[in-house]
Amino acid sequence: MDTLSLKNVSKRFGGLYAVRDVNLDVTHGERLGLIGPNGAGKTTLFNVITGDLRETEGKIFLFGQDVTRTAVRKRVAIGLRRTYQKSSLFDSLTVGENLYLAILGPQVGRGRSHYNLSRLAKKDKQRMDRAMEVAKTVNLEKMFETRSGLLSHGERRQLEFGLAIAIEPRLVMFDEPVSGLSPEERKMVVDMLKSLPKDITLLLIEHDMHVALSISERVVVLHEGCIIRVGTPKEISGDPEVQMVYLGGTVNG
Repeated sequence: MDTLSLKNVSKRFGGLYAVRDVNLDVTHGERLGLIGPNGAGKTTLFNVITGDLRETEGKIFLFGQDVTRTAVRKRVAIGLRRTYQKSSLFDSLTVGENLYLAILGPQVGRGRSHYNLSRLAKKDKQRMDRAMEVAKTVNLEKMFETRSGLLSHGERRQLEFGLAIAIEPRLVMFDEPVSGLSPEERKMVVDMLKSLPKDITLLLIEHDMHVALSISERVVVLHEGCIIRVGTPKEISGDPEVQMVYLGGTVNG
């Protein structure tokens, strides 16, 4: 069973297609990179997959289920997670509380309230222990009691990574995870991405070609909303058409 399957998926804004007739199958545990020039439709396709945008045409299947008309929260409930280009955190909460909230998320509406979060977290040792485990995974254990609004850009990315993996995801979608990071921070994030267990499927948008090719097992090239190439990193990096529309030369050039 494929983790993700897109059947003739299109997204149109007025008369303009941002995504057109995309067919794609992503297998369980695969690391798939999605690349293309600015305006190629990559983030729009992400938003359609997650349900943030409704597709104009086509079908979307997650873990064998037709989710074409399924709400975002229900897609999350069956194992889909994502990050965004811009950090989205609760800046007034600590690192630990942000992680705790992510872990608590599926329980919202079942007799629990976020309004007494600090009090609830102090009494909930099991989930707070899990929050600390995740903090260690993303190298933020020393910042556990620090408000997220005080984190550096790189640390915020690390925390977002933690939020995405906090409750055993089946598919995680990262939208430009190393954007704006220093070389040292980029290496840390890349190492974290590579360390994800193989039972988690990874879908990645990344403008840094070296990052995308180093992480991905298979690469999809999107141009003007359409898939123009699918192949291994080696095949994609040596493809003349890809170089023309996206790279502007060879990867190593």
